[in-house]
Amino acid sequence: MLAADATRRDHTALVGRQTDLADLLAALKTLPAVTVIEGEAGIGKSRLLLEAAEALRAAGTHVILANCYPLRRPYPFQPVLEALRSLHRTLPGTSTPGSMSPAMATLMATPPARHASPTAPAAYDLVDDLKDLLRRAAPVVLMIEDIQWSDESSRELLLLLTATMPDGVGLVLSHRHGDLPHEPLLGAAYHPQPPVHTMELQLAPLSPADVRDLAARTLGSQISPESAATLHTRSDGVPRTLIEDLAALQRHLGRPPHPQEDLTPILEALGAPRAVREAMAATFHRLPPEGITVVRAAAVLGGTFSLPLAAEVSGLSTEEASTGITAALACGLLRETGPISYAFRRSAARIAVYQDIPGPDRRRMHRHAISTMWTHPSPPLAHIAWQARQLGDTALWIQQANAAASQAAAGGDRAGATRLLLEVLQTPTMDTDSLSHAALMLARNSYHLAQHKQTLHTLRRTLARPDLPARIRAELTLHTERLAIVHAGDSTRISDLRVAAAELHADPAMAAEAASTLAMIESDEQDAQTWLETAQHAATTSGDTRTAAVVRTATSVLEAAQGDEELWKAMENTPRRTPDPSNALETNRVLCALGSLALGIGLDSTARRLLTDGQTMASVLGSDLLQCQSTTALTLLDWWAGAWHGLPHQLQALHENYPEMAMAEGTRSLILANLCLAAGDHDPAVKHLHHATATGGHYVSAGVRASLTRLHLDRGEPEEAWRQAAQCLKYRKPALQRHQASGLVPLAVQAALATSRTGEAQAIVTSAERSTHARCAPALKAEIHQARGHLILTNDPARAVAHYARARALWHDIGRPYQGAQASEQQAAALLRAGRPDTAVIVLRAATAAYSALGASYDEKRCQDSLRTAQEAKPKPRGRRSYGQDLSPRELEVARLVADGATNREIAGKLFLSLRTVEHHVTKILRKLELSHRHEVNCALATPR
Repeated sequence: MLAADATRRDHTALVGRQTDLADLLAALKTLPAVTVIEGEAGIGKSRLLLEAAEALRAAGTHVILANCYPLRRPYPFQPVLEALRSLHRTLPGTSTPGSMSPAMATLMATPPARHASPTAPAAYDLVDDLKDLLRRAAPVVLMIEDIQWSDESSRELLLLLTATMPDGVGLVLSHRHGDLPHEPLLGAAYHPQPPVHTMELQLAPLSPADVRDLAARTLGSQISPESAATLHTRSDGVPRTLIEDLAALQRHLGRPPHPQEDLTPILEALGAPRAVREAMAATFHRLPPEGITVVRAAAVLGGTFSLPLAAEVSGLSTEEASTGITAALACGLLRETGPISYAFRRSAARIAVYQDIPGPDRRRMHRHAISTMWTHPSPPLAHIAWQARQLGDTALWIQQANAAASQAAAGGDRAGATRLLLEVLQTPTMDTDSLSHAALMLARNSYHLAQHKQTLHTLRRTLARPDLPARIRAELTLHTERLAIVHAGDSTRISDLRVAAAELHADPAMAAEAASTLAMIESDEQDAQTWLETAQHAATTSGDTRTAAVVRTATSVLEAAQGDEELWKAMENTPRRTPDPSNALETNRVLCALGSLALGIGLDSTARRLLTDGQTMASVLGSDLLQCQSTTALTLLDWWAGAWHGLPHQLQALHENYPEMAMAEGTRSLILANLCLAAGDHDPAVKHLHHATATGGHYVSAGVRASLTRLHLDRGEPEEAWRQAAQCLKYRKPALQRHQASGLVPLAVQAALATSRTGEAQAIVTSAERSTHARCAPALKAEIHQARGHLILTNDPARAVAHYARARALWHDIGRPYQGAQASEQQAAALLRAGRPDTAVIVLRAATAAYSALGASYDEKRCQDSLRTAQEAKPKPRGRRSYGQDLSPRELEVARLVADGATNREIAGKLFLSLRTVEHHVTKILRKLELSHRHEVNCALATPR
């Protein structure tokens, strides 16, 4: 892909063409070979050839580059002669006068202006010379760009060359398909035969992800999804057009854009790129008058259009419009989108044509388009609204956009309705009634969409207007804060939601929705129950079936959160279908909510079944929100289940599909952080945790604190570990999450004990045990057993062994191997304290194997070191001599680190030992080596003993 002109390619990265480059180089690996590259102007053919040439030269292959030009009278053999002269300059010995036929020697010595004379030789007189010259330079690849502009004699010569290609010679030809003088590329006789390897490569436009990547590399920072979408729409993924837009953006901004900044208004004001305008001017010279007229009408119509509509708007007869469309199709300006429908081939071309139409003509055609569309049996409201906006008729634009949004929402096109409403709400002069109507439609329509940031911003800006009626403000607040809680992970404005719920009491349906939302997020269980009862009463009063379904969802989830084992067995039979299609989304919502809840509790098998069914159902119903919720939870479940090898791909897909969703972005960053911790990569883990905090909100707050606590414990920073744990312990979870496990409980106890806060450690365990009493909460119970083991490890290691063993069994039953391996490692440490090294060795071997299978290299190394310690602690066979005054293997390992200047704390971190153990080893080393200071260890080790 062309990220800059060929002469400046070293300043930009190759984006979106790595596969094409690999395919091209693979095709040229075995010579002789012929490769044909097809692509429209600006698609990146030149950049691809330059990158391939650089790679081939680095591998020892000679590369000759030549170009064809759009001349009125191209002179004979121009690209071939250009290539041979380049070859002569590079390898002078290949083309001496005595080594060529008189015809070739004369041609090579003749100035280009005389090649068009009638005495120019025929292609068959030169082909043997060409083959011989290329054979002498082999391995060599001849690359000719834009072969569609070459003269007939050049094509004939290349055709003869491909018929019997010499060994060690490759030929690459690039062209624009629409400009070919004939098919196939070199004429009807073009059919290279073995051993010539052939390949055709078609360059496609860049994907939206490639556009965003190139924009970030060019502008110096990430850009928002909205900006990337606008850039992709304007450029259609054509690199040359995209690069012009990016250069114009750089000049306009004078700085890197903010990651969430919407650049759409700036881009729309820029107009069409210069290269596109020049291309359109050249194309118009090839069109007949009726072709120009109909193309201008197509630019005014904007999207797909029919022949009759184009004829009406352009003022041409149907026959004249047909002739014009045919001419525009032939030159590649328009494309067929159906049997009788057409559209511009590229969006940038439409913009360039539209901007070139004089203003009075544009307005006349817009008015004509609106009046014509109104005569249709089913007027295209969205298109009429767009025409009114382009015309500058604000009142008509707002009226038709609202009607079109209602039509789109009724047809299930939530994204289309939201897009229209967001545009309407940007209008600065809307009256209160129109504003209220559009804002309520937007708020009601946006819940099941994943793209929410612009919607949330627009709704908050609308709520800031002082002239909103109280009833409208209350409902808007409900939808806005629910969007913030569910999509953005932001529950800081729950007080506004409580006020809105009280103000909606006169509307039972809305009051029920507000109360059920509060029931799901209140931290006090009694408050949650009160709101649920309020919602149930309001739903009964309303008599509305959809409202009743919303309240049933809240009721089912809150009952399941209480952890009744029999209730969870019944939840397995949650219906996957509903007799009322209008309530299907609520059925889907129940499945996803229960699946997420089951995962937090530790019912992983149940969670997978519910979430998989929920994901399938969400895909059918088209709910972005529920697809995101189920996919995110299933990805987290794969982390828990130890399916780590496919996680990077899943996490990248999660980021690409749901970049604005807090649950997805926060979970993704948290998993990446935990993968880094398992590998011992602390600095990247910290970055991922900071990103999780910034993007994940309440979805990952407890998990982030748990991971930070672990990180600081691993680093030997117990005070900071306790600070992180204590901050999370102060936070009151919603009643819905009260019995869910985050990994914090055992880590918080470790941090408390490491900082001599035994009372706090005991309180953490007691509180957790109280919350799980008589409840189904296997994951939290496993954490409690680990925490209880930490509490009594020093004074009662035998009982600690039993707690760790119970935790290990629970994690095994749940299906979480990483947590099980951690419990095994802790059990082994307790076994060593209890004087049972033989059993500790067995348990440590199992833990080491589990870490190895997962890819947790940092944990595996620590476990291996513990295993060596355990093996050293095993009783020695009778008759085996002790080390005496010699250093043991472990002491020698410590001594070498001391000799290297490592401190005791650094040695403890490298060898996964406690600080006290390292101090003990250093004391023994100094005694055995008869030294008085650790600085003398280096010399002592260097002296033979």
